[in-house]
Amino acid sequence: TLVDGDRTLRDLAVSLKQNLLAVTQSIMPYIRLQLMGLISVGDFRCDTHFTKATNPQGEPAGRKGGPVQTQPASPLVVYIEDSQIDRLTMSQILANAGYRFINVRDPIKALPTLLKHKPQLIFLDLVMPVLNGYEVCAQIRRVSVFQDTPVIMVTSNDGIVDRVRAKIVGSTDFLAKPITRSKVLTILQRHLGVSRNILSG
Repeated sequence: TLVDGDRTLRDLAVSLKQNLLAVTQSIMPYIRLQLMGLISVGDFRCDTHFTKATNPQGEPAGRKGGPVQTQPASPLVVYIEDSQIDRLTMSQILANAGYRFINVRDPIKALPTLLKHKPQLIFLDLVMPVLNGYEVCAQIRRVSVFQDTPVIMVTSNDGIVDRVRAKIVGSTDFLAKPITRSKVLTILQRHLGVSRNILSG
């Protein structure tokens, strides 16, 4: 579910850089249909959802102007998905794990977004309107800069035929729905090589 005790609605709104009311209104239809629910959660550690402060020059802020060690930017992950619920779920998981992320709702806009931001890993929904995941993956692989970028197919159709078709168009791996934190972190660890799971730190 969208709210499973790991984040509040306000946390989610901050992560998505959206108004709290807008985020709440977007999930209300699903709550009324009892497809998801809200639960009371306790306070969380502050470092779970916030990144290190930076000064105007983009350097980490130290105490009293003292020297600090700079850290490389976290990997950027793009998720191409038409389902709002799945996009929000993935956003929650990636934000908690310390990754930068971009959600792309319209598959037609996927390639321009990828070319602009050049992510380190791409999650790609298989079943979408207009363009399906196979077609988008084939487009991605035709661009030389993305030849080695992991492209992870996200789907409920996790059969042998789907896997073979995905491999033919250049998919790197599969993520079976429903999307869960453990599945996503396993994929990230496998293909990016470094676990950035803040919650385990």
